[in-house]
Amino acid sequence: MKQSDFDKYEDSYVETVERSIQFSGLKHDFFQQAKQKMLRQVIYKHFRGNEKLSLLDVGCGVGSLHPYIKELVHSIVGVDISHQSIKRAKLNNSDNRYFSYDGERLPFEANKFNIVMAVCVMHHVHPDKWSFFLSEMSRVTQENGLVVVIEHNPLNPLTKFAVSRCPFDVDATLLSARRVSKLMKYNNLNHLDSKYFIFSPSNKSFVNQVEKRLAWLPFGGQYIAVGIK
Repeated sequence: MKQSDFDKYEDSYVETVERSIQFSGLKHDFFQQAKQKMLRQVIYKHFRGNEKLSLLDVGCGVGSLHPYIKELVHSIVGVDISHQSIKRAKLNNSDNRYFSYDGERLPFEANKFNIVMAVCVMHHVHPDKWSFFLSEMSRVTQENGLVVVIEHNPLNPLTKFAVSRCPFDVDATLLSARRVSKLMKYNNLNHLDSKYFIFSPSNKSFVNQVEKRLAWLPFGGQYIAVGIK
């Protein structure tokens, strides 16, 4: 999809997502909270309470995830190819910094951020450019920093169904956690871990404990893959 295609959803991003997952009975907030929990685990485990962490969100859209993760880091920067989405992100999250970019080279110097993440973005990138996309994420990550990819799990049939219903996922090419792991290694990132999540439509504490034990099973609705530079 082109910049103009994403610009159409500046004011209706959440509503569009919720229509695509309506069959599940879940709201957009549920998935944001699930991502926040996974990011919390990864960040706290690796950085052990460092309070000055900087995070770059590549393909941030309207910044809808950022209110959920602002407590995890000191600063958040977002970039996206959609100029209108960036305008909306600035309005919604005035404490953060946002920039539009061309979808190719990230507009930052090397070794700038502690954490660089892409959340449900790589499936919009042409497969021929997956490696370059990750290499750019790695370039702007500090030594001992983390490159984090959260994606839809192509092995989960309900996830594939939801993606097929979403108009801005019309171009989606879903990629597996194993594929992301290989791409990370190819780009000189030490692949730390891949975990699956969203096995159940519940946020109850006992369900969360069960999901942690199931995280190795490739059946969750989404996964998180983490590499260290």
